[in-house]
Amino acid sequence: MLNLTAFLIIIVSLTVIIIILSRKFPLLKHIELELVDREKKAKYLLVEQRLKRNIDKIKERIKLNSLIQNGSKVIDNVKSFVQILNSAKKEYLIRLKNAKRKKNETGAPPNDQSVNDERLAAIRQLVQQNNLEDAEKMIFELIKNDPKNLEAYKMLGDMYFDKKNFVHAEATLEHILQLGQRLKKIKALDYLQLAKVKLLLDKADEALQIAKKAVSLEPSNPKILHFLTKICILTRQKDLAWKYYIRLKKINGENSGLDDLLEELKKL
Repeated sequence: MLNLTAFLIIIVSLTVIIIILSRKFPLLKHIELELVDREKKAKYLLVEQRLKRNIDKIKERIKLNSLIQNGSKVIDNVKSFVQILNSAKKEYLIRLKNAKRKKNETGAPPNDQSVNDERLAAIRQLVQQNNLEDAEKMIFELIKNDPKNLEAYKMLGDMYFDKKNFVHAEATLEHILQLGQRLKKIKALDYLQLAKVKLLLDKADEALQIAKKAVSLEPSNPKILHFLTKICILTRQKDLAWKYYIRLKKINGENSGLDDLLEELKKL
C-alpha cells in the first residue's frame, strides 16, 4: 500500500512538472529567440561601427594625400623658381668673368646699363598692356644677364603680387631683401611689401617682425605705421597697437583710416 501511494505521488509530481514545463516552454523559447536576436544585432552593430571607422580612416588618408600633393606642388614650384634665380646668378658670374677678361683685352668694359634700361622700359610697357606672360619672360632674360638688377626683381615681385601668386611673390621679395642687403640698397618699402605678402599667406607673426624692420628704417612713414597698427590689432597686441596708432596720429592726423583703426582698437 505504501509503495502504491509513493508511486502515485511520483506520477502526480511528474505530471505537474510536465504541465508547468509545457506552459513555460513557449516563454523560454521566446526568451531564447530574443537573446539570439540581441546577439545578432550586437554583432551587426559592431560590424557597422568597424566599417564606419575604416571609412573615416580612408577619408582622412585621402585628405592627407590631397594636402601632401598640394603641398608638394607648392614646394616644387618654389624650388623651380629658386633654381631659376640660382641659374641666373651662375650665368651672371660667367658674364662678369668674361667682361673682366674683355676689359683687360680692350681696356674698356661693355656698356650694358643702357641696354638694361631699355629692357626695363619695354617690360613696363608690357605690364601696362597686361601682357604679363611676355613681361615675365623678358624679366627672366634680363635677370640672366644682370642678376643684381633689383629693379627687375621688384617688377617681378609686383607682377606675382598682382596675379595673387603670393608664394612666388614671397620668394622673390625675400631674394630682393637678401640682394639689397648685400648691395646696401635695402629700402623700408621692400620690407613692407614682404610683410603684406606674409600676412596674405597667414603668417601674421612673421609679417609683424618684418614690418618692424621697415619702421626701423622709416619711423615716420604713415603707410608702415598704419600697417603695423592693423597687424597688431589682428594679432591681439593691444599695447603695441596703441603705440603705433598714437605715432601715426601725431605724424598724419588727417589719415583717412584713423577712425576705423580707433574703432578696432576699442574692441580689443
